[in-house]
Amino acid sequence: GIIAALAAALIVMLIDPWASLFLMLGIECVAFGIVYAILELTPLSVRLAPRKAREVKARRLAHLLFLDRGLASLPEHNGVRLLVALAEHQVEIGADHGIESLAGSAAWKKIVDAFTETARQGAVAKALEVAIRDLGGLLARHYPAAPGDRNHLPDRLIEL
Repeated sequence: GIIAALAAALIVMLIDPWASLFLMLGIECVAFGIVYAILELTPLSVRLAPRKAREVKARRLAHLLFLDRGLASLPEHNGVRLLVALAEHQVEIGADHGIESLAGSAAWKKIVDAFTETARQGAVAKALEVAIRDLGGLLARHYPAAPGDRNHLPDRLIEL
């Protein structure tokens, strides 16, 4: 809004200092539209948003997906989500209370730290593969498969 107003004022002063109010408003609307399009259609808005706000937004979206996909309503409360927000450089693990009480935060931190280290070397796909394998191992250790067990939810990656 401020950039659009300044652009409108500058153009009006250069063209005609006594231009009509409608011309100024029109120029301001066009300038606002251009700035809005640049921020919406480019990664610039991600870079301009405060880091904390980006982290909170990514965490909130991951939590909503956790609930929406039914991970919080599994019979043994052993749902786990791995949040990897590339633009925000954020990685975290969230878990339902059943697995959280068994595994503890130290186990999650170890997986996140390993992911971060591998990703910093430019191998994000490898980091993701290892993190998923380690999470699967952790789940298998605390909830070993029994004959007749079935997945309540599909094992798949959700990419946004």
